[in-house]
Amino acid sequence: PCPPTNVQSTMNCNTNSATLSWTASPNAVSYRGRASGGDSHTVTCDATTPGCQLNGLHCGQEYVFVVTASDGSCESPDSAKNRHETAPCMPQSVSTLLDCTSNSLNISWALGLTNLNYTVLARTTGAVLSCTTMSSSCIITGLECGKNYTAVVTANNRECQGPESVTRPGQTVPCMPTSVHANVECVSNTVRASWGPAAGALSYTGVLTGPGHYNESCLTSGLSCSFRGLTCAQTYKLNVVSHDSQCNSPVSPNVSVTT
Repeated sequence: PCPPTNVQSTMNCNTNSATLSWTASPNAVSYRGRASGGDSHTVTCDATTPGCQLNGLHCGQEYVFVVTASDGSCESPDSAKNRHETAPCMPQSVSTLLDCTSNSLNISWALGLTNLNYTVLARTTGAVLSCTTMSSSCIITGLECGKNYTAVVTANNRECQGPESVTRPGQTVPCMPTSVHANVECVSNTVRASWGPAAGALSYTGVLTGPGHYNESCLTSGLSCSFRGLTCAQTYKLNVVSHDSQCNSPVSPNVSVTT
């Protein structure tokens, strides 16, 4: 029999299956659809009327689709070819790295086998940030301080979007301490420093500077500390920085105090 004509193929991106249709061939009693992937994977479907479905296609592959007709004794040559890419595979080896200086998140992954566009989503309560690229990494900027983010990567080609990658966590730079105060205990010339809690902070460093190259610091997980033995009638400046396990916050504005 003659090869089937008007062969059409339609991808189902969600199931990585393809539906074939064609015009019947004279004298044909059966048909076979065939999908051949770039990884040598082959799937077939048989039908007695024009149309069948090819299931179990591999993700991230380009497939060539053809149909042949049979009259029971002979098989026709292949029909004209159709080409489609299946949905991209889930991105693998996803990792996140926070840049403490810029409070930006660098997300990287392993490239797929075909040319793909990648979208990265960084999610936190009430906000989603994104970046797109064709390379193997992307930088998310504009992150809020002191937040826990989760990052996922998806790949898409001209026809389909693939599934989300495994979620990767990311913790942003802790927020700068606010409500910083410095109070003098007049009898002992001691400055008691205090501040409000900063989102994402595990500890704090208070720094007091003053005349004569005076520079003292205190590290605490609490919200206050004291500087003792200060010189009388001098002006000092207090700053506070918050820390988490990997980053420091910006330095709080100067607070002046006179003994």
